[in-house]
Amino acid sequence: MATYGYTFNSGDGVTPTRINAARTVSEIVNADINASAQIAGTKIAPAFGAQDITVSGANRSITNTGNFALSFGTNNTERLRLFANGDARIGTPSVSSFLLNLGGTGAVESFRSAYIVGNGTNVEFNNQQNGALQFSTNNTERLRIDANGDARIGTPSVSSFLLNLGGTGAVESFRSAYIVGNGTNVEFNNQQNGALQFSTSNTERLRIDASGNVLIGMTSVATSSAKTLHLANAIAPTANPSGGGVLYVESGALKYRGSSGAVTTIANA
Repeated sequence: MATYGYTFNSGDGVTPTRINAARTVSEIVNADINASAQIAGTKIAPAFGAQDITVSGANRSITNTGNFALSFGTNNTERLRLFANGDARIGTPSVSSFLLNLGGTGAVESFRSAYIVGNGTNVEFNNQQNGALQFSTNNTERLRIDANGDARIGTPSVSSFLLNLGGTGAVESFRSAYIVGNGTNVEFNNQQNGALQFSTSNTERLRIDASGNVLIGMTSVATSSAKTLHLANAIAPTANPSGGGVLYVESGALKYRGSSGAVTTIANA
C-alpha cells in the first residue's frame, strides 16, 4: 500500500476534504495516536472484530454517565441490561419478561413478571402474577409454592404433592396428603383410604390406619377393628422409669412397670 502524508497542525479540523487530500479513510491503517487520550464524541463506534478488550492495573469500569441503561449483547442480540436505578435484567430485557432484578433501590414496578430483589438484609423471590414459584434440580421440578401460599414438595402435580404449609384457603379435595397449619394447630392428613405412617432409622415405628387404629411396632391388624390401640411385643424395660411408668406387651401379655420397679400384669396373653 502506498504511503500518503499529511500533517495536521494544532487547530486543524479533520474534514472529508482534508482526509480526501491524503487518501480515503479505508486506506488509513495502523495510525499512531496518543495512547493516553480519551475517546470522546458521539460518532466513535470502534469495531473490535475477534479481538479481546483487555485492561490491567487497578479497578476499571464501564459506565454510562447519563440517566440511561447500559446494555450487553451476544450474537447481535441484547442479553443483559443494567438500568439507571440499578436493576439488572437478564434474558429478554423487555419490561414484561426480564428474569432478574437485584439491588434496585426504587419501588418494584408493576410490569415485572418476576424478580429477585435484596434490600441489604433480606432477599425476596417473587412471582408477581397469579401463578406458582417453582424450584428444580436435574431439570425436574422439586418444589412449588402456589399463588395461594401452598408449598408442594416432591412431585408437585395437583394429585401427588407431599406438603402443604400455611395455605389460607380450604384444603382442596385433589390433595393426596398435606400438612397444614392455621396459626394454632397443625394437621397431618392422608386424604386417601390409607395409613399415616411415622418412621425412624428408615423403619416404620407408628401407624394410624384408615379405620383410626393406632399401631405401635405393627403394620396391620388381624381384625376389622376401629379406633383401637395395638402394641407389638416389646423388649421389657430393665430400668425403673423416672417420674412415670411404662406400658408394654410382653409375650402377648399387657404389663405396666412403675417408677419403683414393680411390674403389674394388666391382662394375660
